[in-house]
Amino acid sequence: MRKQNKKVIFWVDYLGWSSFWKIVSLLRGFNNFTLYHYRKASPFLKHLLRFISSNSTIEPLSYSLGNMKTKEGLCLRYQVESNTIEFIDNMVSKIIRGNNLFNKLNRFPKDKLLLYLKQKWGPQITEAMSLFNIIDYYYRNDSNVASVQNIMVSKSGDILNFCLFKKDLPLTIVDYWNLDRFSFQRFDARVILGFLGQVINLFVIFPKPKQKDSLPKIGMASTQSVDINKRSVLFWLPHSSIERKRFVLYFEDTNRPLSKEQSKLLDEYGINWLVLRKGASLLGKKNLWQMPRLNVSLVYKYIRDFFTITKGLFSRGGYFKLLQWHSLVELLVQVYYYEVFFRDTNIRILWNMEDTGHCQGVRAIALELAKGISVSTHCSNYPKRALGIARPYDVFFVWNRMHTELFRECKSCFNHVVQCGFIYDCYFDKAKEKAEPLRKELHSRGVSFIVGFMDNIYSNDYAYSKEALLGIYQALLNLTISDDRIGLILKPKRLKDSIGKINELDSLVKTATETGRCLILDKINLDCFSVEAGLACDFAIGLGISSTTVENGLAGVKVADYDTTGNYKHVV
Repeated sequence: MRKQNKKVIFWVDYLGWSSFWKIVSLLRGFNNFTLYHYRKASPFLKHLLRFISSNSTIEPLSYSLGNMKTKEGLCLRYQVESNTIEFIDNMVSKIIRGNNLFNKLNRFPKDKLLLYLKQKWGPQITEAMSLFNIIDYYYRNDSNVASVQNIMVSKSGDILNFCLFKKDLPLTIVDYWNLDRFSFQRFDARVILGFLGQVINLFVIFPKPKQKDSLPKIGMASTQSVDINKRSVLFWLPHSSIERKRFVLYFEDTNRPLSKEQSKLLDEYGINWLVLRKGASLLGKKNLWQMPRLNVSLVYKYIRDFFTITKGLFSRGGYFKLLQWHSLVELLVQVYYYEVFFRDTNIRILWNMEDTGHCQGVRAIALELAKGISVSTHCSNYPKRALGIARPYDVFFVWNRMHTELFRECKSCFNHVVQCGFIYDCYFDKAKEKAEPLRKELHSRGVSFIVGFMDNIYSNDYAYSKEALLGIYQALLNLTISDDRIGLILKPKRLKDSIGKINELDSLVKTATETGRCLILDKINLDCFSVEAGLACDFAIGLGISSTTVENGLAGVKVADYDTTGNYKHVV
């Protein structure tokens, strides 16, 4: 086919192999194209596309297009997240509740199961609608965009075509995951093999049943430090009157593997601890939990559920039947694992401090099946309404009434709410002790006023743009360089994802640090928290969605919040 002298703009969420092949198949008839990628893009595939067509332009999607200001673009993103809660809630509820498959899974708590599916699919729908809204903005404000054909290539394209509420934009939407076909990405063999493998192992290689401890236990997922002298998952331990042998702390996060020092601390505290994943510990097989042999009736229930879900896949109706099958089987595998774990360890209460994620729903469902209750503590600040922060717990401790309303608006399904206030105030005295050396160090260099800036991460102009961070960093660094009385403490959440990622700041950072009046603290989670840096300052600035502004303000520091989200419902 001879290529016409036509131009097309591709808007893609991720440039990976799946989207690459879809774009190549759409290039017929075009000899000139521009591609904007909303998220990550493989450098190799970008070069390959340029090789296929020399008249191609491939760039990350930037809010500078169409004279859109960064803040306006971020506003669009946050408005989408906030406005789609009701939309996703109604859409998923209608699809799932109208399907007999959902009703047949009568063992599972319906409210928690429904929330799990909303959180599983919600980000995918939100991502697609966010990209769609931004394309819509460009089309109406940039003549270069409006004058050519526009094609959106998204892994959620079929969902958008199915539920799109805005059809007046001349945009072709293409799905590269093909949810209505038995594509390899959706028909994930590992899901089936993982489940069937566990069932087979149940009768073949598992050890004999061990003697169970009849004493009911309180389980805790380790998501933070275990040192009670720091802000940790065990910060409350010295104040608790419950016998320590009643607690079971388990590790499964490979991002924070259990170390020898941590295991020594836990042994000193007298707390039982287990490792669920091999990669979650640096101690080999020590205290590694192994699944025991269980009764046949429990295995039968999961096998029955598996075939019920698989049978529903071939039933009539349900546009998302393949996506639904994949999500439910994946849920089944995980719930099975955790139900066995909770029953084997006799955990009847599970307490955790996780921020977000549909994995919370998995454990909450498993615990209810194991006749237990789930308890959680609100431990971080949330400035926006989004399905991702909805909670599935039986009992939920929150800071104040405002957050109670926020979690309810986000479709949480908790049964009881306790407003407990800020939970880390017991750490403030220790934080002041750790902050004093920082303050003395800067005062010894002639500083009379210390400013602190606690930033968050940015990712392709997602929640905090590079442009927004660049502006405030330049202002603070220039102020420090020009005024000998000013000291600056920078406390990034992750250095490599914030100030360390902005090359334009390299020379300014070097000049500022050479003055001796600029300190960059790159210790996270286990060593230095934002409140420690803030208490060393006379004035601290927190960025957006993090809790630094609230925490430092409660600790007695004069604070300001630098909000780049444009979210008028900001809780700070």
